[in-house]
This record gives sequence, structure tokens and C-alpha cells, in this order.
Amino acid sequence: DFEAISGFNEELITLEDVDFARRLKAYGKAKGLKFAMLFKSYIITSTRKFDKFGDWFFFKNPKLILAIFKGHNQEAANKVWYDFER
Repeated sequence: DFEAISGFNEELITLEDVDFARRLKAYGKAKGLKFAMLFKSYIITSTRKFDKFGDWFFFKNPKLILAIFKGHNQEAANKVWYDFER
């Protein structure tokens, strides 16, 4: 329930959707609800960053990626998410 988990955490710079999903899963578990996966659903994502940086960028820069995944490092987020030619 969106309101029960206070929606998206606006203090996070990145990965607020991942944080939301984790909190929603924990909320459901605490309420005794079953977890379900949607196998026939799909999403379309952009490969722009992989195209720009190459497949190995994320493996070669683990400290940068970890800083981004923590969600509070604006400089790291800018380097990968915003400060590059599209």
C-alpha cells in the first residue's frame, strides 16, 4: 500500500524505485501477504548508459556503483546518470 509505506523516499538521489519495492515487500510480509512475481509482464528499459560507457564500466567501477546504489551521493549519480552526452 503506497500510503502505508510513505511512498517514494524523496531523499534518495537514485534507485528510489528499488527502495520502494523493498519496503513494499517487507510491508506485505509483515501483513502476512504472499509475494508474487509477474512472469508474463515486461518493461522496456533504456540501454543508453551501457551504449555510452560499455558493458564493463559497471564492473570496473565498483566503488562508484556502490556509492550510487546507496542513494545519497549526488556526485556519483551525476557522473553516471546525468553528466554525459546523450
